[in-house]
Amino acid sequence: MLIAGRHGAMKQGGCSAGNSGWVGFDDAFQADSGGVAWTSEDNILGSDNARASCNIGGTAPNFSDYIGTMIVTGGLAIPPSAQITLLEARIELRKTVASGSLAEGKLQWHVGGALKGNATALFSFSIVESVKTHSADSGADPLWGWTPSPSDINDPNLGMSFICQETTADVGFAQIDNIEMKVTWVCP
Repeated sequence: MLIAGRHGAMKQGGCSAGNSGWVGFDDAFQADSGGVAWTSEDNILGSDNARASCNIGGTAPNFSDYIGTMIVTGGLAIPPSAQITLLEARIELRKTVASGSLAEGKLQWHVGGALKGNATALFSFSIVESVKTHSADSGADPLWGWTPSPSDINDPNLGMSFICQETTADVGFAQIDNIEMKVTWVCP
């Protein structure tokens, strides 16, 4: 079980402001959205160069099904009186074709299978494996168009969903190695 609140001083009433640190996920799944299915979806649960893969190049539909992650072992332990101020996510991904070929992807939060807030702005990725981080430091909406409660964040079915599409006319696979999240909060 993850113990949140390790990055801050205790305030009156037992609430400690802080952040969760970068947290990986315990479970992976995919949801049929009319796109191409992913293979080896459990490979997105650790940064170990074992990747989930989806053949989005070539023929239609040229986009993937959703692939997602969930925290199922205990969830987080954000204090019930906390106010969530920042949600961050990072994803390790690449595309397997010649340099210059691109795909675009979107990350979105979900709780109990329901998508929450807004997906990130489209970001491009190519053959070089890269780590993309969505945070307020990069000019992003700090809460992704969502106002999560501590119970949302503590839900064991909290997770991230990812979908991608081909943007150049070539054959290639989208691959994901890892997805992580970080939650920051204050105490009123």
